[in-house]
Amino acid sequence: MFMRNALKRLLLLTLGLSLLLGACMPLLPTNAPTQGLTEPPKPTATAQATPTPTPVLPTPTPTRPLYMDIDPASLKGIQISLLHPWVAEAEQMQTLVQQFNQSNTWGIQVEVAYTGGMDAMLDIAQTQLVEHELAEVMLMPPYMAERLDGDYLWLDLAAYVNDELWGLTLDETVDIPEDILKLNQSGDNLVGISILASPFMLFYNHTWAEELGFTSAPTTFTAFSEQLCAAAAYNLQDGTPETNGTGGLWLDNRAQAALSWYHAFGGSHSDQTNLFEFNNDAGQASFEYVKTLYDSNCAWTGRQPTPYEYFATRLTLAYGGNLQDLVLQEEAQQRAESTDEWLMLPYPSADGSGTLVLDGISAIITVDEPETQLATWLFTKWLLSPVVQAQLVELTGYWPANLAALPELAAYRQAHPQWDDLFEAEPAVYAVPNAAHWNIARMVLEDAFSRSLLLDAEMLLTVLEMMDETLLELSQMSFHD
Repeated sequence: MFMRNALKRLLLLTLGLSLLLGACMPLLPTNAPTQGLTEPPKPTATAQATPTPTPVLPTPTPTRPLYMDIDPASLKGIQISLLHPWVAEAEQMQTLVQQFNQSNTWGIQVEVAYTGGMDAMLDIAQTQLVEHELAEVMLMPPYMAERLDGDYLWLDLAAYVNDELWGLTLDETVDIPEDILKLNQSGDNLVGISILASPFMLFYNHTWAEELGFTSAPTTFTAFSEQLCAAAAYNLQDGTPETNGTGGLWLDNRAQAALSWYHAFGGSHSDQTNLFEFNNDAGQASFEYVKTLYDSNCAWTGRQPTPYEYFATRLTLAYGGNLQDLVLQEEAQQRAESTDEWLMLPYPSADGSGTLVLDGISAIITVDEPETQLATWLFTKWLLSPVVQAQLVELTGYWPANLAALPELAAYRQAHPQWDDLFEAEPAVYAVPNAAHWNIARMVLEDAFSRSLLLDAEMLLTVLEMMDETLLELSQMSFHD
């Protein structure tokens, strides 16, 4: 009943806003911040990575759980299954896991299966849940795991991380930033542990901005608006009608973009609740800021669903993206034979320090026999080792969860120089929510954010009110029946 009502409200939100817009109008294609992901300087022949501050791990269990007291000999021959979302990289992932199978001293064997992306993975995991055949470890965002189940299926890894025998030592945890660890924290529990991280940031054409008269990358809202509008004005006056209306910020409707703007204006979500609210000062300011850019022709949308060609041909000065866009943008630059220097920037902020929303992939372990749980944890711990982390980065393009992998990535960083642009910044960092209903709530945010741009300014409060009503009902739903 809850599910039907909330989904009905989601449809009503879409329908109601559609009626406000008119039938023919096109659609646009809990966290307090922590300061920065400051990392070691880029490695040289002699430089070594400088550790980041020790993350605050969940409080160790006072008494060691009995299920941790296992004879290592009992692990021999245990078989566990791994489910991951990568298709093109499936063969490389198989080769990587085979290294563990051949080298681990316990004789643990891991079998690998993959899906056709994250959405397909969720569907397969839901089927496996019904058939009681869940893989022992799945690589997915924590909120997807929460979407599948409540508190009884996923293994809380806090005891394993802190265990004096099987856990992570201080040397092993010192290079795992707290911002990355927080992606998995649910109260005092760890819903899996991050193995890869991905920020949502801005792609920015520094060469073009310099030609427009701007010597520094924008860090505040005013500076960003000024540069976007200058690029839009240039394309309007360049004598090419086809470029009219372009040049500024290329907009998409991804929830990460809306969430990034919300946090940029000081928005936050309580760590104690799973309730998302946007009808507040930060929500209003962020929606109004982007809408003002759009109404001033300093932000725009295009016919193509992706920004890569637009960016490479100077039809947009900036766009929001993530690390999975990096290689695609590099390829577009090559096709356009562009020699422009471009950067990755945090979202602007009032104080100029910037804002990042951080997402990632975690190893989620299912509850099983103690020996199987431990075997799966030991494999997960192996995934966090620096050499393996470097291989995962080269495989996926994400950031490593363990920054001790950076010295292993000198060649990769040289080949993809923008990949670590943000390591030297110290923005406020917010984790993507790991609440069970975020997987659906983000669709509500995407829809409201997109449609608000096409409405009159006085309708923004109505959109925010309708969105919060829908999100409230989603927070009251049971996702685990």
